[in-house]
Amino acid sequence: METLQLFLLTFNCARTLIHPDVFSQYIFPNQDGQSPRPDIIVLNLQEHAPIGYAFLGGSFIAPYFKAFRQAIKLATKDTIYVNTISRNVGLTGIMVFVRQDLVSSIVSTQTAGVGVGIAELGNKGGVGVRISLQESDDDEPLTLTFVSAHLAPFEEAIERRNQDYEDIVRRLIFTSEKPSKPAHLDEGTEDVPLLQGTPSTSPSSNTSEETQMYHPTSHLFFAGDFNYRTSSSRPLPSDSPASSFPQPRPSPSSPQHFSTFLPRDQLTPERRANRTLHGLTEAPITFPPTYKYRWPSPQATNAHARALTDSDFSSSSSSSSYPWARYRWPSWCDRILYLPLPPWLPSSTPTPKLFPHSYTSLPLFPTSDHRPVALTLSIPFVPIPPPPPPQNPNLDIDTENDVRLNPPFPIDPTWRARRAAARKKEILVGVLAYLVLTWEGLGLLAATAVGLLGGWAVVWGLV
Repeated sequence: METLQLFLLTFNCARTLIHPDVFSQYIFPNQDGQSPRPDIIVLNLQEHAPIGYAFLGGSFIAPYFKAFRQAIKLATKDTIYVNTISRNVGLTGIMVFVRQDLVSSIVSTQTAGVGVGIAELGNKGGVGVRISLQESDDDEPLTLTFVSAHLAPFEEAIERRNQDYEDIVRRLIFTSEKPSKPAHLDEGTEDVPLLQGTPSTSPSSNTSEETQMYHPTSHLFFAGDFNYRTSSSRPLPSDSPASSFPQPRPSPSSPQHFSTFLPRDQLTPERRANRTLHGLTEAPITFPPTYKYRWPSPQATNAHARALTDSDFSSSSSSSSYPWARYRWPSWCDRILYLPLPPWLPSSTPTPKLFPHSYTSLPLFPTSDHRPVALTLSIPFVPIPPPPPPQNPNLDIDTENDVRLNPPFPIDPTWRARRAAARKKEILVGVLAYLVLTWEGLGLLAATAVGLLGGWAVVWGLV
């Protein structure tokens, strides 16, 4: 195998269960039935379940992961994928699907999780998966690191988002595990252990090697709802969506064409100033903002409601419009970035390249105010070797500025204790949210109240 085909998707689900039969129709952009299926599919999810279910995890969150497994199965048709791992820290999740014939190539899997929300809870945060694939026992493994993240909201919170990224780099820590062949899980399996964000505190894990998402011998893909906006303040009452927001205009020269709003993107100057997403790169953005939409009719709750594509928005000439929510500036909140190949990768013919094939948004689904974003790319199936010694005269490597070798922030030595403490709070918040914000919880409270009143009445009658 010379190259590995990857398909990465990020989606803020708005805490709502997706409709697999609808979602599956649009997962792969430009589905023509002829393009080869990817080798690995990674779903980066934010707000993928209600907060009570997400914080409690386990069987509470299983239906939400199952819906995506069903969607992938419907979308990939005759190609079988194995959901090798599904993990979440609070409201941020990640699912990795590997084509069945490649599952036996996986020699190790590691996970990591961190909360950066209120009191370091997982209402915002990051969850990562690192997998290594090996074609034969004589080969070195190819290592891939995938991170799903959700950063702080609100237009003015640029510094908070930058801080969230720093906290993720410092405290999203992968610990070494004994390499083992993973079980061949059926993609319908629901009893896969879910990462709830509690790092292991066993003595053996405390002495194991701890590595960050930046790693000298690993590829890195960072995706999620980063929440960087196109303005530092909310729209004024005079800012009408019809006249002030991007609209589906065919000509880039139109003042309302989405491309004229790209210079306002907050993330671009922050990256250029090296204040966040250090060393990562992004394919050109050629799609409209992905947030914040509203559905034009109550049919959003209908399980059979179809998604709205760009052709739906532009089907009626100059009068067409995107269904923006008027109290938020349309923004490219949902992004997928990656780390370029290192300069010490062995040269060959042809030269190894990381090549993005497609970077686009998916349609507007009836369950969310975000549009998903998908990146299709190929990477060389060439393991990244350790960097050569600094004194190597044949290779000039700037070790000081190479983020693989010198991450922008060091490991927080207290990461394990902080995650364990936050996890205890998540369980408490999860129980309270379940009791107060779900019909099952309210029913349980009502049944308990009725039982207590009944017991009190019996006791009172006996007195």
